[in-house]
Formats: sequence, structure tokens, C-alpha cells
Amino acid sequence: MVNPNLEKTIIENLVQIALQEDDYDHDVTSQYIIPNDTEESFSLIAKENGIVCGIEFLHATFKYISKDITLTINKVDGEVIKENEVIGKISGPLNKILAGERVALNFLQMLSGISSLTNKFIQILNNQRVIIRDTRKTTPTLRTIEKYAVSKGGGQNHRNSLSEFILIKDNHLNWAMKNLSITEIIQKYKKATGTNYLIELEVETVEQAKEAMKTNIDLLLLDNMSIEEIKEITDLNNNNNIKIEISGGVNLNNISDYKNLNIDFIAIGAITHSAKFLDISMELN
Repeated sequence: MVNPNLEKTIIENLVQIALQEDDYDHDVTSQYIIPNDTEESFSLIAKENGIVCGIEFLHATFKYISKDITLTINKVDGEVIKENEVIGKISGPLNKILAGERVALNFLQMLSGISSLTNKFIQILNNQRVIIRDTRKTTPTLRTIEKYAVSKGGGQNHRNSLSEFILIKDNHLNWAMKNLSITEIIQKYKKATGTNYLIELEVETVEQAKEAMKTNIDLLLLDNMSIEEIKEITDLNNNNNIKIEISGGVNLNNISDYKNLNIDFIAIGAITHSAKFLDISMELN
């Protein structure tokens, strides 16, 4: 699971890498037209409704560039922002602010987009008992901050890495079932690991789910199943303590179809891999 509060070193390291990528201290556009002693202020404005996330990246970006840049921000991560709302003010040396503008906004817009999409799924589902979770379908090297954004949007993090718990996916299962039954596979894991790891099994058919429910498995992942198939499985699970998670094909248009099902989690890769940047701008006052 990702820490609900990002470590300062993670933020600072990512900001430094991003600024170096942008070659922030060689802004040839600004240096030939803006005198170094020019001071200006900007307003940070939301251009659409959403959930803000990435405020500390704003602070870290401008702090790294210049100690003379001052930020007055009215929001914290996880708060609602409205279209045309002023999120805060940024003041100081104009050329320094412009050098950090894109990096600061990239982090803020990206993370706010993930938080906002996560929250949108939660609002449409409108069922506090069912938890929206992310997946490992994240941008390489940015998983920690993307999963942080999911948590600030009201979602929950699934595995952060392969080592956190056992998730027997379709390829694991299809290979293992050449020689073993599902029951034998679960028993093999239990014998090897005891209670050290939670065990989750991805199944694609009702028959596979039925066999798995006869074991002491912790969690069943129902992959790309119809509503009817999910209902059949959850009805059979009434007397078990097995948690039920669904995944595959869930989007904003059909998420409400799952509202009344007796399930525990919905895993949605789209909240990280398909979230668009939230529209936030810096405008010169």
C-alpha cells in the first residue's frame, strides 16, 4: 500500500529530474526579453471541476528554482475545486516563475486528473461499501505518486509491487493447471507461505470460481464477467468470508450497473492509465 502522505524526498527527487529534463536554467525565450529583476504575480486557476492533487509539487518546484518565489495556495490535496476558482497565487521573479511553470503544472494537472477520475467513479457508483481500487497499470517510475493521487481521490491502492501479496493471474493459472487443479494450486501456495501472504485468484468462469470458493482463499478476482455471472458467484459466496473483486471493462458509462452487487472491490486500471490532465492554468495578473 502507498503511504497516504508522500515522502518529501520522493517529491524533491522527481521535481529535480523533471526540471533537469526541461533544462529550466537555460530558458532562452525568457532570458533575451525579460530583465532578471522583473517581478510579477500569477493566479493559479481551475478551468474545470475536480479534485486537486499535487500541491506539494508546486511548492517543491518553485522552491528549487528560487527562494524568492512566494506561493499562497488555498487548497490541499484531496479537496474539491470548481471551474474558474482561484487555487492560489504565485509571486516573484518573472523569469524564474516561467522557468518552472510547465513542470509545476504537469505534476499538478496529472495528479489532479487521476484524483478527479477516481472520485468520478466513486460518485457515480454511489455505494460506500464497494471500494474502487487501482492496479499496477501505471507510468513506469511514477507508480508511487499516481497511486497517491488515487488515494486523494477517495480510492484505495491495490498492490504496489509484486511482493505485497500473491495474485494468481490468468497466465499463472493457465500454466499451473496443466498439472494441478485450482484446489491443489491454492494448497501449494498455502503450504509454501502459510499466513504470510494474502492470496487472490483471478478466475474467468463460474466453474473456476466455484472450485476456488471451496478452498480457504482470501480474495476472488472476477475478470470480465457479466452481471449475471457475478450475481451467481456472489450468491454462492453468502456463507463464505471470501472477498470479491471485479475487473475488466468497467467504465464511467457502466459503473452504476455494479452498484447493487454483493462485491467488495472494483479494480479499474483506467484511473491511472487513462486519466486526462485536469485543466489548471497559471495566468499573469
